[in-house]
Amino acid sequence: ANDLQRLRIENPTVYGFIAQNGFQYFFDLNVSIPLSLEDIDASISHFGGTFKDGLVDSNGDNASEFLEINFSADIEGPGTYSISLELTDAFGSFVLSEKQFYNLQSGSQSIQYRINGTAIYLSGINGPYVIHQLALNQGNTTLDDLADIHATSSYSFSDFEQPPLPDLIISGTVSNESAVVVTVKNNG
Repeated sequence: ANDLQRLRIENPTVYGFIAQNGFQYFFDLNVSIPLSLEDIDASISHFGGTFKDGLVDSNGDNASEFLEINFSADIEGPGTYSISLELTDAFGSFVLSEKQFYNLQSGSQSIQYRINGTAIYLSGINGPYVIHQLALNQGNTTLDDLADIHATSSYSFSDFEQPPLPDLIISGTVSNESAVVVTVKNNG
């Protein structure tokens, strides 16, 4: 602390710092940046305020293939957009992260974001699930980014489709009293 000395200059918003080695540094700490509302364009594209969720069980086996999140997006220009989503539980435990691509037209439109139910099942984490991060991108540019915006209903991970199990064939032979040969073959 003794190595630096703060000096007040004529203008009360400019400060100088003199280091022990004799170098002088001056900083203007009262900086204003003139901006108008036209300089800040938050209307290029954005997510609507209403989010709804539900389960999709397309084959009727009482195990959902998808968790579907429905929301709207206002798009200024047509093109290919990516929407990335990070899902956590209510305590912040990571469940999954996904990115999906959409060909969108100009204007407000409904988005049906279907999250892989098997991935939720494999997480072993129960809901309610929270959309911890939701981002709209076009190319490498992030157009909108929201955090902790929706909590789903209280789903259990067991509400979702299990991954397919391998079809294993296990066979064994005993060649003598001390040797056993076990063969495992994935038939699926």
